[in-house]
Amino acid sequence: MPWDIEAKSPDDFVLDQIDLDGRVVWACVQQIADSRISPPETVDDVLDALEKAGLVESVAALRAG
Repeated sequence: MPWDIEAKSPDDFVLDQIDLDGRVVWACVQQIADSRISPPETVDDVLDALEKAGLVESVAALRAG
């Protein structure tokens, strides 16, 4: 590959980001929850939505801390 790029699933990509700095990923999830005001959403609501979207392993890693 001339660009040295590897295709990854969204779940694998987010898992890599969690490995790099889980605090930043967690802060992003919190920011998403904070931005949802109509209707309001919690971090658990955002994680549930991400899990339903196929980020099963990433959500498990975030919930495990």
